[in-house]
Amino acid sequence: MKLKKIVSLALAGVMAVSMLAGCANNGGNGGNDSGKEPVTQPATGVAAAFNDAQSSTNKAKVVFSNDASIDAALAKAVKVEGQGASDQDVLGNVCYTTGLVNKGTWIFDCTINNKNVDNTDDSANGATATIVLAKKLNSTQNSVWSEDAAINKVASEINTMIANYLLDTTYSEKKGSETKEGETYYDYSYTGKASMVSVDNTDGTTDYYFFYVVTQTCKAEVLK
Repeated sequence: MKLKKIVSLALAGVMAVSMLAGCANNGGNGGNDSGKEPVTQPATGVAAAFNDAQSSTNKAKVVFSNDASIDAALAKAVKVEGQGASDQDVLGNVCYTTGLVNKGTWIFDCTINNKNVDNTDDSANGATATIVLAKKLNSTQNSVWSEDAAINKVASEINTMIANYLLDTTYSEKKGSETKEGETYYDYSYTGKASMVSVDNTDGTTDYYFFYVVTQTCKAEVLK
């Protein structure tokens, strides 16, 4: 399953950098040495762009919103990690300071985590699964010459992820002769948190850091 692969990679990165996040909080590489504070893009603008970029043909829809605590944690992480920090550095720092590294199963599909789907099991009803991702774009390296360009690029990538990996229901997997009355299936809903900060570097380029969280919630349904 492709989703398992990308989430496994994301988890590996999160767990690796989270162990270093404590050190980052003690000074990192000396802090942001660009001479300028990270600038927080109004999160409502980022969330709105992520929502608007989603194709109407996607099976699933993620409703993004802003979160003041994530905004503050991202701005702090970019400053602490210093100029040129990688997206994984920032990801680990934000996860550590917000506690996100300790939440969620890090695997989409709530029915997977030690839960068996059969005719009677609805133990995943109301369960949630979370994935946390970060993205860094450099104005020169990635040819994004404005905040809007950076936001739109990441929004497009998020739409591709949603289109390729997120399901709205398992009902479609139980059609035809496999569909049985009384059988349990799951509907999935998604919410997200989105944030972005930018910082001007001493070499004249700008780094744009994105941090977003997507949470899947399961609802058990019975075929009638």
